[in-house]
Amino acid sequence: AEEDSLRMLSYGDEIAEKYKTKAFFKLCEGQQKAKEGEIPVLVFNPHPYKVMRDIEVEFQLQDQNWNENEVTMISVRDSKGNYLPAQNEKEACTFSLDWRKKVCFIAELEPMSINRFDCELHVENHSMRQIAPCPQTDGHFTFDNGTMQVLISKKTGLIDKYRVNGIDMLKPESAKITVFADNEDPWGMRTDGFKDRIGEFTLLSAEKANDFNGYPEETLENVRVIENGDVRLKIQAIFGYADSFAVVSYTIPKNGNYVDIKVRMISNNSSRFYKLTFDSTLDLPEFRGQTAFGTETLRTNGDEAVFQKWCGVFENGKALAVINKGTYGGRVDGGKLNISLLRTPVNSAHPIGDRPLAYGDRSHDRIDIGEREFDFRLTADTAYIDMQAEIFNQPPIALSFFPSGLGEKKETAAEVTNPDIILSRFCETENGIKIRLFNSSDKSAETDFIIGNKTFSVSFGAFEVRTFNYLNGELTETDMI
Repeated sequence: AEEDSLRMLSYGDEIAEKYKTKAFFKLCEGQQKAKEGEIPVLVFNPHPYKVMRDIEVEFQLQDQNWNENEVTMISVRDSKGNYLPAQNEKEACTFSLDWRKKVCFIAELEPMSINRFDCELHVENHSMRQIAPCPQTDGHFTFDNGTMQVLISKKTGLIDKYRVNGIDMLKPESAKITVFADNEDPWGMRTDGFKDRIGEFTLLSAEKANDFNGYPEETLENVRVIENGDVRLKIQAIFGYADSFAVVSYTIPKNGNYVDIKVRMISNNSSRFYKLTFDSTLDLPEFRGQTAFGTETLRTNGDEAVFQKWCGVFENGKALAVINKGTYGGRVDGGKLNISLLRTPVNSAHPIGDRPLAYGDRSHDRIDIGEREFDFRLTADTAYIDMQAEIFNQPPIALSFFPSGLGEKKETAAEVTNPDIILSRFCETENGIKIRLFNSSDKSAETDFIIGNKTFSVSFGAFEVRTFNYLNGELTETDMI
């Protein structure tokens, strides 16, 4: 059933990808041809708000540069000619050749429209791309942008400090992968929570980390800076537990107040439940999470809970939230926020009376064995958290290509002026454009909804959902069907 479902979903994803590609190129009509020596980057912001964020894109140079002591570097300008904060990073491919390039830059994107940027190339006299050093204090990589302070321990590979606006939100040794005892039952039919903690992932020695990476002759430390520039800092650490491993990458924005965490797990142990644990400074917080068109207060007795794109702990005006990409389970244990990663019970085992769940006379097929990846954003800024989660889950679409200059340039499709209001549907039909707006806050709210040259004022009650049809310059409310 798993294989059938994944195959069906992949087929749907392929169809959607083709429509998305056609739509993207259609939206790029009317863009000017590139000037000689420039490489254009076109970015579509799918959200009805201006979005300030980092954009990453890759492209091929016109020709390969075989000069040993030269590397091509990229600067980025916006449509007004302003240079943007940018840094060159390792490409998705691994070529020991100056040819494929990746650049990350910070830009403000106009809502629901194509945004144009142009890359300039210049050559520097280095044998390879340079990575800026990161400050170190008392065995930590340290980061401080005046608003946020982050300490990553070189001894443990964990977050020892996450301070925002002068308030510490985490206790030391946070973002730890903890291990709980599980059994063969994949349904969890006879329990509401897994609370028997039996271990944790710990930092590999430098020797074992280099061997895991395939370079046993290297002498690099395990916890290392892999990218650092004007846009962001990336730190990577490798952990192990029994026969399982985890590569954890922290991405810290130079101008933000959040930390992005990517976990690549290689799961090889049976009947285990793995969780990513954040030990907050809150004592007995309220546990909340996103639900369908709303926010739900979740159980705090240690039992498992479910949510959608975010969950968080809240107490006395302080808050700590974790935004996810498809990881919808977790639980709270005091001030500890545990995000569920993987379980490794037996596929399709089913409790039947007092009979064994599975017989130990053979190797069974188990769920969640193998390699999996997870993406999270840790933030103490929970204002407009639903909007933040939408942007995290649907990042702008960026592509480098050379427009023909033909066609008519498209304007902004729609704009919402209140970040608490989520645009959950915008779909053209034979009878107009179907629009669904949702107030993600627990208070009444108003917004201007701008479409074309028309502006409509729309009001909402707490968590209210409203559906409209736009036709011939008129916005008419309809039912949800």
